Amino acid sequence: MPDRRFRAGNRGGIYCVMCLVGAMAVPASAQVALRDLSDFEGFAQPFTVAIEVTPPPGTIAFGVEDSPPDHWSNVTNIDNSGSWDAINGKVKWGPFFSDTPIILHYDVTPDGPTTGHACFFGIVSVDGNNQSIQGSPCLPRPVPAVSDWGVVCFTLLLLIAGYVLLQSGRQRNRLAR
Repeated sequence: MPDRRFRAGNRGGIYCVMCLVGAMAVPASAQVALRDLSDFEGFAQPFTVAIEVTPPPGTIAFGVEDSPPDHWSNVTNIDNSGSWDAINGKVKWGPFFSDTPIILHYDVTPDGPTTGHACFFGIVSVDGNNQSIQGSPCLPRPVPAVSDWGVVCFTLLLLIAGYVLLQSGRQRNRLAR
């Protein structure tokens, strides 16, 4: 009777070799796609998102998906035959049947200021292996605007604090005499 442990182990070994071959197609350390948000100047202003894709040599096909922050739906000027998937909130490109590097662009206008982080999430799929888009994932938090009343209150607070410190210094001088 054949040893079943050997056959099961043998199948596991073949599966493991297949995993390694699939993993070699896109090494985990290889940076395939890099997002650039440097065009961002402020909330409520349109800006361009650029994604530089450098597929590994020998790539058969790749595709890219990028999601702007939640509820940002004003996406325009998608290049390289990309499209806006309004249902899933994603910009999609591909498939591209090449290993030629490409830079993908789209414009987005934030729907308004945000109180939290405004982060982008994206995936590049190279020959069926998915990898996150690297580079700038989040925009800086907006600096809250200070109203005229806020400036007045802050100035008044500084004056009161200065007065209190001045009075406590005079009190110490009297006690020291």
